[in-house]
Amino acid sequence: MIALSFSCKRLIAGAALLSCASVHAQLEVTSPAFAAGTVIPDPFTYNLLGQCNGSNWSPPLEITGIPAGTQRLAIEMRDQTFPWLHWKVWDIPVQAAQSSLTLPHDAASNYNSSSAQNEFGTPGYGGPCPPTNAEHTYVFKVYALTTAVGSGEPSSSDLAAVPANQQASLQGKRARNSSQPWTPPSLPGMPQNLQAAPGDGQVVLSWAVPITGHPSSYTYTVSVDGAAYPGCTGITARTCTVTGLINGTAYDFAVTASNTAGEGPAATRNGVQPGQASVPAGATPVPTLGQWSVLLLGLALASLSASWLRRRPH
Repeated sequence: MIALSFSCKRLIAGAALLSCASVHAQLEVTSPAFAAGTVIPDPFTYNLLGQCNGSNWSPPLEITGIPAGTQRLAIEMRDQTFPWLHWKVWDIPVQAAQSSLTLPHDAASNYNSSSAQNEFGTPGYGGPCPPTNAEHTYVFKVYALTTAVGSGEPSSSDLAAVPANQQASLQGKRARNSSQPWTPPSLPGMPQNLQAAPGDGQVVLSWAVPITGHPSSYTYTVSVDGAAYPGCTGITARTCTVTGLINGTAYDFAVTASNTAGEGPAATRNGVQPGQASVPAGATPVPTLGQWSVLLLGLALASLSASWLRRRPH
């Protein structure tokens, strides 16, 4: 992924857009609850007496290809069959260097303070609730913004101006008589066998997958002294090198696994102190280049001395 300088940013009202001609990763959005173009499951529909009786959960979303420089995500959900705003949220935070983000089901309830009023008249998410058996098409649209969390609501024209690679869409459908059950997944277990190898100003962490659930769908987040480490947030790798540490200072590390149900319990290693790597007891140190030079010079001089002694007159 290409890092952008500030000269590559262009501000448009409430949204800051990446507008360089360079090629960037394409933002993408999918849901583990339904495939693109298929029926949106029952729990994600609205609850309106006599018309729909869902849980009004926002569906789980997996967002990948987040461009460098993104600070927050905005999401809109609209009915394409009949003009209706079901959801608009604009302050979903993105950490530095984070390229993917998983929103568990019902995540919308965490962002009501930065959500517009839907056309049911409530803030936040309002699920599908078609009045007839005619099928409606719904589109979830994700936008990558480079303005900071708290910068305010971007207008529709601001969002329309976001470059194509910073937009992603997911389409679903629903009719009044649709039926599609869905069972929430369980939380991931704890990452196993967390190891912390101290080095000079750094600690290398490694771990194994949790023993329960479906680890192939998990992402991992590393925390240092209770704060998420930016370079290892939402990663799929099971190793992380934490740099910029002070030798001799004790640090507490934690690693959690996440899926669309949320974040599982943390594996921890506390009181780890980075420092200059030392040679293990009993190991033979490897000579440096300078030490090799002195050693070879000594051997050469010894060889010359032995040769002179053999040749001098007796």
